[in-house]
Formats: sequence, structure tokens, C-alpha cells
Amino acid sequence: MENSINKKVVLLTGGSGHLGLKVLEKLEGKEIGTLALIRGNKKNKDYNFIEIHDTDLKNIELSNFNGSSFNGIIHLASSRSMTLDDILNIDIKSTAYLTELWNEGNFIYTSSAVVYGHPPKKNINIKTLLNPLDNYSLGKVCSEFFIIKKKNEFLDKKINEYSNYIILRFPLIFGFNDCFTNEQFLFYLYENAFNNYNFYFRKEANYKKYGASWISLNDLSNLICRALFFKSSSIFNVSSGFVRWFDLLELIIKSLNSKSKIVLKSDINNKYFMLPHSITKTDNNDIKYYEWQPEDKLEDIINDFTDNYLKFKNKQIKEKKEI
Repeated sequence: MENSINKKVVLLTGGSGHLGLKVLEKLEGKEIGTLALIRGNKKNKDYNFIEIHDTDLKNIELSNFNGSSFNGIIHLASSRSMTLDDILNIDIKSTAYLTELWNEGNFIYTSSAVVYGHPPKKNINIKTLLNPLDNYSLGKVCSEFFIIKKKNEFLDKKINEYSNYIILRFPLIFGFNDCFTNEQFLFYLYENAFNNYNFYFRKEANYKKYGASWISLNDLSNLICRALFFKSSSIFNVSSGFVRWFDLLELIIKSLNSKSKIVLKSDINNKYFMLPHSITKTDNNDIKYYEWQPEDKLEDIINDFTDNYLKFKNKQIKEKKEI
């Protein structure tokens, strides 16, 4: 692909991450010209419509994009830090910088359902009050503010009327790609089951009802690409479904033929692996206007994840033996 900095393409951050790799795959398939920012130039394949640029959020202002014109921005990257200094000087600062580059097309920002904290009601919708409980969720809220603020500036100046913000607040991401990491919730559960460790719940009547909404890697990446063409600004809560922890653990344990057990215990402390004792459901109603519907089924995701996880573990074991 020709040098994209002087061409009108979509600017994407976080191209080397779990979600970013899948979004790049979708953009390439749709032949959408993209300048992808990838930390450490971790290019895992050759692209025809995507150019790779080696940088991260911390150094993004050194990339000399000022004066460049992009057809839209997809902001996926995050420092993944919990320190206030990093949130302020990396996450929030880089988002503010990206809004200055935004002058055409839509700005898609991947926020998170963590901005709601622990809502008093089980069902989360767009009217649920924000309650960021840590620096990470606070950074998401502040980044949303900068993006919305920029759109309001467009409206005040009566410019870029077709440029919209699409903020996606989503729950846990389930899915497989080459970016296996223990920061991924599903991978963490698999590691626990693979090592035959037990999962614990407190002895109480509702333990089988606890669970949370989730979204598949495929559904979310499809939605992000589609959002490039949305005709109005909005914040959306999105998910593929709801799963009870008990059912999810049983699926994983069975798929790995693990000896792990789900144990009820009255005195649980930090040395035991315990899933959240709560029920959190995300309401998708607001995005139905755009005729987006999740496609993936949990059972299919677990089957695919299991196959690839076992290949990953076998390769890992083989490499250790060769050392």
C-alpha cells in the first residue's frame, strides 16, 4: 500500500491488541484503506489496504500526523494501566490529541461497561448513572468527554456536520486470535481449568444465578467497522448475550476434560479463585435502530477457543522441552 499519511484513510489505534487484530482483519476484508498504529511493529500478516505505523499512545504525538486528513478514526488503544499518572498522561492525553486530528468521518471509541461501576440495578442501559470506581474507568469517562466535546465544537462552528462520534460501552470480550494473553478474562479461566484448579462460590442461594453480559470478538469487530458509516452520534451499550458463571465454568471444564470443580465455601479469601457474586446485564435496545444484531453463540465460541487454546498450550509445552 502507498504511504497513507498523505492520503485519506481511516486511522486506527491499538492494531496489535486482542480486538485490534480482529478489526484489522475486517477492515482488510472490506477493502477499507487504513493507517494502523501498532506497538513494536507487530505485523502478523501482509495487507493490501492497510499500512502499519510503529507507535504507541505514549508517543503518538511524535508521529507528526498534524495536517493529515483521515476519513475516520477508530480508537481502540489503551495503556491498560491503573495508575492515575498513566491514565492522565497517556490515555486521556492521547484521546484529546486524536480529537484534534478528527476533521472528517466518524470517530469510533471503544469505551467499556466498567464506567457504570457496580450499578444498583441488574440491567444496564444508556440511562444508568456513571460510577467509575478506579483510574481505568475514570480514564474511559474522561476520554468520552473529550470526543463529545469535539463534536459539540463542530456543531457550534457549523462544520463537519457528517462527522459523528460512536462510543461503544461493552462488557467482557470472548473470542480467539493470535494475541493470547492472561489479561483476557476467558484465557484466565482456561488457564485455571487447564491446571485443574478449583473455582469457588460462597455458600448462598443465588450462586447459580450470578453472571454477566459478554460480547464476541467477531460481533464487536463487525460493529466497529459498521459504525464508520453511522449517520448520527450516539453512545451504545452492546453485548452478544448473558452467561451465568456456573454454566460458563461447566462448559470450559467439560471442553478441557479438566478435573477442576466448582466448590461452595463459606469462608473465601484471596487465595481462592472466585468469580464476581453479582448479576450484570447490558441492554442492547439503543443500537437496534441500526439493525445490528449479535451473531455468535457462546457454545461455538467455547469450541473454537478450546481448539486454539490447546494448540497454543501444546506449542508452549513443546518449546519448553526444546530449551
